[in-house]
Amino acid sequence: MDNYELISDYHDNKHYNSELMSLVKRQAKGCFEEWMVKNQWIDNYIPASLVNDDNEIVITMGIIKTNLYIKEKQVKAYQFGEILYRDGVPNESLKEILFKKVIDKYSNIADIIFTHSLEDRSVLLENGFKEFEEFIYFIPWNGEDSQVGSAVKKLDFDNFKDIEFLKTEIKYSTRHARLLSSNGDSEIKLYNVLRHYRRNVYYIPSLSTTVVFTISGNVFRLVAMFTKKDVDLMTLLKTIVPKEMKYIEFGFIPNLPSLYIKKMENYVTPSITQKNYLLINEITTKLTDIKISFPIIARQK
Repeated sequence: MDNYELISDYHDNKHYNSELMSLVKRQAKGCFEEWMVKNQWIDNYIPASLVNDDNEIVITMGIIKTNLYIKEKQVKAYQFGEILYRDGVPNESLKEILFKKVIDKYSNIADIIFTHSLEDRSVLLENGFKEFEEFIYFIPWNGEDSQVGSAVKKLDFDNFKDIEFLKTEIKYSTRHARLLSSNGDSEIKLYNVLRHYRRNVYYIPSLSTTVVFTISGNVFRLVAMFTKKDVDLMTLLKTIVPKEMKYIEFGFIPNLPSLYIKKMENYVTPSITQKNYLLINEITTKLTDIKISFPIIARQK
């Protein structure tokens, strides 16, 4: 029996808000929470915390509430993120209590709960989560199709106007991945772009489209695209992909007829490489017939 109470979504409670801010400032270096505190507390960020008899937060986890679209059907999704401890020392028993209480609460209102957290694997598998494989979608590329030559502007994030421009582009972008996509999570997408891809973002005036891409050898990786109107993906690719490329990988599931897939062994960005891991608790959804690829810039871990 535990003596901890679960509290969540306490944006307007001054005491708990102050406790969380102190916790984030002490421990969340380089995490989404630190970035959010410095900028703006977003509405779809839910802190889920345990408090003790002294009304102190002893452990907290960040949850991102988002709209997930699976084959065009909208579902309520919750993504588990960073765990912070009051004393800065991981505590497995506290973590287990927190997860059990959170899962019990959100299983009644969510359609799907997911996380990319490897370190929480054991406790999550004991509480209704299952391991899922995640995939990378790609196509071979014929350099003769490339028509590179259109004006492209590289965004400069030392310029505040470019950050505001990107923020708007992400927030109001249309959904262009019909099999699996998300919205309502623009802040985590903005955070990931600025953290991992700040030198890899371009605006294409002729298509009114912002793209995030990287190049490694002969592989062109289209990480993300943001546009307020429908843009033909092949037209976009012909505009930005250099002729010497042999393959195009996607950081999402593109709407193209002939796609190849491979297992995503590692989560790779220009700044980190780590083993990829995906745990899902499906409450009402059925993803077994989809080769899953969550938008790469929408993940918390």
